[in-house]
Amino acid sequence: MQRQFNTCHTFAGMIICDECGRCYGSKRWHSTSYDDLVWQCNHRYEQEEKCKTPHMYDQLLRYAFNAAMLHLLESRSEVIADCRDYLSAAIRGKKKNTRNAEITRFCDSFLMRSPLDIVDDETAWAVLVRQVTVKVDRSLIFRFINGSEFELQLPDFSPRYRNSLMEVRGKCTKDF
Repeated sequence: MQRQFNTCHTFAGMIICDECGRCYGSKRWHSTSYDDLVWQCNHRYEQEEKCKTPHMYDQLLRYAFNAAMLHLLESRSEVIADCRDYLSAAIRGKKKNTRNAEITRFCDSFLMRSPLDIVDDETAWAVLVRQVTVKVDRSLIFRFINGSEFELQLPDFSPRYRNSLMEVRGKCTKDF
């Protein structure tokens, strides 16, 4: 599935509502004491019956992406082959030698890096994650460029209640 629109944010057009099939978007939630970036279905309130998929704080979404990337990188050599194919199709309009050199450079640097470096890399997220579907039960289904899927149940999280991000990170990565 092609992303429906593109903006400056890595997650834009990548996160899909399971109920209505529309994209999630980022919203700023303001108050006198906080300013949080939250992701929710862009059409949540535009329908007669609003979507029941949950909103997600940006911090929690990033930890979920980290957990999904750790899962994907368990089969790192297979991911590189898929990455080459994907990048070959994505980088068009350049001479073949230039395109192949860029792809080789990216894949070689990918192989040289520690998995922990790749996990937090938004460029890697954009290349390796095709789509994320948000379900009503607070689970996320990550679909990767190699066709594999990974489902992750999101823990309850709110910066208001001072949940430690480290506790949430432990819950997101406990299966590894």
